[in-house]
Amino acid sequence: MSKSNFTHIAFLFINSLSLAIAGCDILKSDQSFPDDPHVDRSFVTGQRCEAPCWYELRLGKSTVDDIRATLTQLQFIDQSTLFEWPIDTEGSQLGFYFDCAYYSPPGSCGELVAKNGILVQVFMTVQYPLTLESVIEKLSVPNFFTVDTSSTESNCILSIYWPEKNIVIIVEEDSRKKHCSANKNEPIDLNLQVISLIYMNIDAQQQNYESLPWPK
Repeated sequence: MSKSNFTHIAFLFINSLSLAIAGCDILKSDQSFPDDPHVDRSFVTGQRCEAPCWYELRLGKSTVDDIRATLTQLQFIDQSTLFEWPIDTEGSQLGFYFDCAYYSPPGSCGELVAKNGILVQVFMTVQYPLTLESVIEKLSVPNFFTVDTSSTESNCILSIYWPEKNIVIIVEEDSRKKHCSANKNEPIDLNLQVISLIYMNIDAQQQNYESLPWPK
């Protein structure tokens, strides 16, 4: 997947991501929230497997039938919203889209993509408190990041990459005051809320296309 396609996918979910961020203060006050089965916290808990494995679905291995069987079993998915859609005219790529039960109001929260019948991408919004610092503590220091403006050009979207782990996270800075400006060397705020997680094969094109080394 090219960087332009990846960025396009990120922008498609901006409205849903905003809903997730807006709910974080409420979620922090809910003591039962961490154990709620209607929220996907698999990245933190490692259940049922460690990322980038997702509920026993594995990049490059799991089939379309595996995806279908798994999605219908997950409590946090609003099953009435689950649908499949061909991504390309050739029919080689198939997308699986769904809303999550915890959203109020409901909104799209996830997408899985299969290519030639095999899982190649998992995209999930984050509906619980998760900071960039917490992710780095779990995964180690990232290799690089890319910078884009949001569709409204008011915020700055950072896509942060761990290529050896096939993991990307997205965080958003307000008011374009840092990394969407000309100065690309400012430190990144580690308290930023993660708004989405993406598991995908990170190829050499993505690593070399307008990527910035992680500041030391």
